[in-house]
Amino acid sequence: MVDLKQSIEALERESPQIAQLRREESQLAAEFERAGGRMSNEELAPQPPAPPEAVALAQRSDDDDPAHEYARARMRFAISKYESLLDRIEAARIELDTARAAFKYRYTVVRPSQVPRHPSRPDVPLLVLSGVIGGALAAVGAAVSASLLSGKLHEPWQLERATGLPMLGRLRA
Repeated sequence: MVDLKQSIEALERESPQIAQLRREESQLAAEFERAGGRMSNEELAPQPPAPPEAVALAQRSDDDDPAHEYARARMRFAISKYESLLDRIEAARIELDTARAAFKYRYTVVRPSQVPRHPSRPDVPLLVLSGVIGGALAAVGAAVSASLLSGKLHEPWQLERATGLPMLGRLRA
């Protein structure tokens, strides 16, 4: 019963994998918010990779000014980092959902536990019966073996068997 209670308590606690996934999700969300994103309490819908205007601005190369080129390079880097963060957040969410679904269907109570009315072991009546029968057999076996090992002859057949000759007569005592 104690083992059952301990196993139930262990199953009620959150698994280390789910806790680690939650930590990773919160770290990614914090990093996303630091980068300028906005997180809500409900699940986020898949985000578009990046605004097309920003991509178009980052890829435009009609100006050869080094400052503009540097700004474009930084913009391309920020867009790629933003997309990478979105991919990581989505991957962490998918992994967390998978872990939740797997944990939900891992254990199923088929039949609820019941307190037994009497112990299943030891079966006292069976032990007493087998002790009585075993004692009787041991007593008979000991008496027979003592009689055979004593060397005394009590019956005529024992004399015939010991000598290998037939008995001719018998005297009454």
